[in-house]
Amino acid sequence: MNGVSEAYLLIPDLAIALGADPISKHVGCWEYKLGGRWLLAVNGHRTPTQTSTGHDVPPWHAYVERDGWSGGLLSPSGGTTIDAEAEDDLIAELKLAIHGPEDAR
Repeated sequence: MNGVSEAYLLIPDLAIALGADPISKHVGCWEYKLGGRWLLAVNGHRTPTQTSTGHDVPPWHAYVERDGWSGGLLSPSGGTTIDAEAEDDLIAELKLAIHGPEDAR
């Protein structure tokens, strides 16, 4: 993945939509189950933190799991996901959670 992931850029919108902003107010990672497949764990702190499942998340990164498996690590400078199809699915789920079914495009 080159540049900032669209999925990473949607995380603040999700936090705002859910009233979870600022993410830095949460102790440790802010976690959210997205759809039936994804777990999103966002570290809004200057120090590494762990997810509830024990994964280390660097500062300002987002760790994602899909179906209980590691799905990627997103950051302001890029990141990785298991594949492009999975990232597209994550983006669609984020948009659905932010905008609802009518505007998730």
